[in-house]
Order: sequence, then C-alpha cells, then structure tokens
Amino acid sequence: MLALEEVYGAITFYLANQIEIDTYLSQNKAKFEAARQQSIKQLRLHKPQLYARLIAHKQQKATATPVAEPVHL
Repeated sequence: MLALEEVYGAITFYLANQIEIDTYLSQNKAKFEAARQQSIKQLRLHKPQLYARLIAHKQQKATATPVAEPVHL
C-alpha cells in the first residue's frame, strides 16, 4: 500500500512532466498496438485452428448473458 506522501509525490511528478509522460504513453500505446496486430497476423497464418478457436471463444464470451453475483448480507 502506498503512503499518502507517495501518492502526492506521484501526482506532483506527473503534473510537472505531463507533456513528456503523455507523449511517452502515446508512443508506447501505438507500438503495442502494432505488435499486437502483427502477433494476430502471425497466429492467423501459422496456427489457423487455434486462431479460430480463440475468436469463437471471444465471440461466445461477448454474447454470453452475465450471471448476477449473489448478494451477501
């Protein structure tokens, strides 16, 4: 757990370096997305059955009806 001073320190650091930090995060987000797309392409080409199973599972998960969690009193 972080101490309150550490939280304030992190916020202060971010506010003092906001442009640089936001630029860094944006660049890495773009790099990650490019690597993710390349990974998907390689999987689709080299392991089409696994790719198809993963896509089917993702679609099934997206359309599944969420089950309500029981309420504990």
